[in-house]
Amino acid sequence: MLILHTKELKIKISPTSKRPPSKYKKARDAPKRNKSAFILFSSEKHRQINRKLKEEGKVEKITDSAKQVGRAWKLLSREERKEWDAKADKDKARFESEILTYKGPWKVLTNTRTINDPSAPKRPLPAFLAYSNSRRAALKRDNPGATNAELSKMLSKSWKEAALPFREKFIEEAEKLRKNYKDETWEWQKRAAKSKVELTANNVEQGEREAISLKTIGKEQDEVDRDTLDCNATQLDGNRVNAQQQQQLTERNKNTYLQDVTALRGTSQELNRQRVANIAAVSQYQNSLIMQQLEQMSSSQPFSAPISKLSVQNPW
Repeated sequence: MLILHTKELKIKISPTSKRPPSKYKKARDAPKRNKSAFILFSSEKHRQINRKLKEEGKVEKITDSAKQVGRAWKLLSREERKEWDAKADKDKARFESEILTYKGPWKVLTNTRTINDPSAPKRPLPAFLAYSNSRRAALKRDNPGATNAELSKMLSKSWKEAALPFREKFIEEAEKLRKNYKDETWEWQKRAAKSKVELTANNVEQGEREAISLKTIGKEQDEVDRDTLDCNATQLDGNRVNAQQQQQLTERNKNTYLQDVTALRGTSQELNRQRVANIAAVSQYQNSLIMQQLEQMSSSQPFSAPISKLSVQNPW
């Protein structure tokens, strides 16, 4: 319970005990859930108690019957309990097998109405309703201000007060109509079952035709898939050959590049050797000039360098 406190008002809000109606209900043809050993025992015991009370002409509350069932369940021996447990296991196996074979819906909308077959026989009226329909118009003329409820009370009272021969006429007519209704219902059920069997046979034949057509379509699809796989395999082989050719071309390009690099490296080494030789020649020439200058200074003679007679390669 939720209590709201304010300065002027104290409100108690209790949750509603009624749940909103569900939009779905269990399907009529869905498998019934298995019952426990106690539920099976309770159903059988309640039937026995009701039969005994009917024979004795007594009326007992449902709660008292439930207490008797509970006490009888507690007084059962172990062997008797095993018998009910075996029945419960059998019912559970039945439920599980029906689950595996059931293909319909488990829940349906609650507002859906079952459409009656127009060819089905109509249920006859009971004796009192036949009497009521025959007397209501005249009673309405005699009592123009009476409501339908008041007219129904008048009809019920007059039916109870009527003589037995008068009532037997309506009762016999109702029994006759009821017997005809049962016969017509039996014939209608046989026709409906026959038409259902024919419809099932037609559905099976149509299913076989659809299976054959699907099988044919499957074979054609398999052939198309096989051709597609062959084309893909051929394309893969072509791609593999192209990849091998591309790899060979790459190897040739790699070898050519290595050869070019080796040639360039040899040319560079040759140029370095020539440069070193030129530098050594220049150094030798400079040393010779320095030696001549020193000798001239020591002898006091003019110095003349035969530059024109020397041939020195330019290292650059």
